[in-house]
Amino acid sequence: MDCYARGDADGFERLYEIVADELWAFIYARLRHQASAEDVMQQTLLHMHHARGRFRAGANVHPWMFTIAWRLIIDRRRRCRDALDVDCLDLIDGRAQPDDQVSAIELGGRLETAYGELPERQRVALELVRVAGLSHKETAEALGTTEAAVKSLLHRALAALRDSTMEEA
Repeated sequence: MDCYARGDADGFERLYEIVADELWAFIYARLRHQASAEDVMQQTLLHMHHARGRFRAGANVHPWMFTIAWRLIIDRRRRCRDALDVDCLDLIDGRAQPDDQVSAIELGGRLETAYGELPERQRVALELVRVAGLSHKETAEALGTTEAAVKSLLHRALAALRDSTMEEA
């Protein structure tokens, strides 16, 4: 990513070769819908391309890339929940019963709301560990804090999500 951010035209192709499979697996596992995953993959790569100048030299590209992808996935799900159009209905598992599907959509909405209300540092720590798969040590380095602080952020974030979804259930 460093070469590409500095203007190396072949840098993005090399970056793509390194991260494409991992990025695709991450996106598809969360959407489980081919067309939606392809759209989010393309949007993620475009966002990375446009934001390459803001990438911090020497930093690990994975947290940055996964955060971009995760936010685009959340946006996609939010649009689907709000619009609930025919294409978005494909994202719902067809094997589930209608009542189960409604319950899952409602729970997803409550989790999304609770997630959006988390303090930024808790949200970022949660994304880096649970979504991007970084270790507590790597997350601490990315956030400029200690491993103990990361564990505390995660504990508080998960407790807040659990409490919020239990209150509304």
